[in-house]
Amino acid sequence: MDARLPGFAAAALVAGVALVYILVLSGEPDPGDGPAVYFVVAALLLGAALSVLGALAGDPWWRRVLFGFAGGLVLVLAWLGGLSFGPLLIPAIFLLAFAFSRG
Repeated sequence: MDARLPGFAAAALVAGVALVYILVLSGEPDPGDGPAVYFVVAALLLGAALSVLGALAGDPWWRRVLFGFAGGLVLVLAWLGGLSFGPLLIPAIFLLAFAFSRG
């Protein structure tokens, strides 16, 4: 199996988690920490973008670098959001690790 399909699947999962995070927090009467929410959503979308760039990269070295950065970023975000959105990112972490190993 090529590394492109897991990369695109991980990007879709991470972007979906970002969308769900935005929708859940927009439904609350007092969303609270505005800048922190923007930072988390921006970091999730950056992880999804790095995953897409990794899937589109032609050189295997750049593909591994981009999948590595995306996986590390998503892993840190899953750890930081451990009790809220973190468990939703675990499948994406496994997909990025698989895509990294396939390079």
